[in-house]
Amino acid sequence: MRLVIWDINNMKREEYKMGHMKSWLMEHDEAIGDAIERGATSLQDVVTYCKTNMQMIDKNYITEQWNEFMADPRDMVDSMTKSQIEDLDNYALSQEQEHLMGGEI
Repeated sequence: MRLVIWDINNMKREEYKMGHMKSWLMEHDEAIGDAIERGATSLQDVVTYCKTNMQMIDKNYITEQWNEFMADPRDMVDSMTKSQIEDLDNYALSQEQEHLMGGEI
């Protein structure tokens, strides 16, 4: 038989750390969005805005978010499997039918 001892204080510390990390990443997302809304047209513009408006930044996270935001949807389709594309097509068709019929199918 194995005895398991829970350290509630350690658990609370970990939850506290995770909460702060989540808040910090959300702050990044808000700053990135603000930068784009204020006219940022390049990754460097966004990084500069974040540096100006945040105490600490993660340039790698900003770069990932920028690349995702700026991705051409056609590039995404090129990397999708046939099944994934069919799923998207079926979803789009069902949404169109629902709209035309004025409610749920």
